[in-house]
Amino acid sequence: MPEGGLDQHYVIGSLSGEVWTSPGRCLLVKATIPGGPGPEPWKPGNQGLRPVEGLPRESIRTGAIGSGLDLTVPAYPNMAAGDVIGLAWGAETVEGAPLTAADVDRLVVVRIHASTVTGQGPGLVPIACQVREVVENLSDGWSAMEIVAVED
Repeated sequence: MPEGGLDQHYVIGSLSGEVWTSPGRCLLVKATIPGGPGPEPWKPGNQGLRPVEGLPRESIRTGAIGSGLDLTVPAYPNMAAGDVIGLAWGAETVEGAPLTAADVDRLVVVRIHASTVTGQGPGLVPIACQVREVVENLSDGWSAMEIVAVED
């Protein structure tokens, strides 16, 4: 089946010879997934989604982050306009805005608001990303996990 818009409709015929045709509807068909299939499926995570960047090397002090943190998600295979990047900050997932054509094949910044950082409390916080595309396909797993220490 080709990818892209596929016009669909149905036709119903009766025994008397009458024929009814439904209005057409365009269905979007995509056979790829964001990040592509993992080349080493026995390894955890999706190897096509690289780890989130921009995390401080030292611990994060909640009083020193202002309104939040800007983290970066590197470009990934099958990146497309309409993709939505979900960034897991501990138990909470923050979604970025849908990507535009200008975002494709570039680093994408996802803002983690201070309330999300402080809401997890102090301790070690796992961080990873996953991508949902325009036809609701999810990347084949999350990116490799990064761990950051958060202090009050």
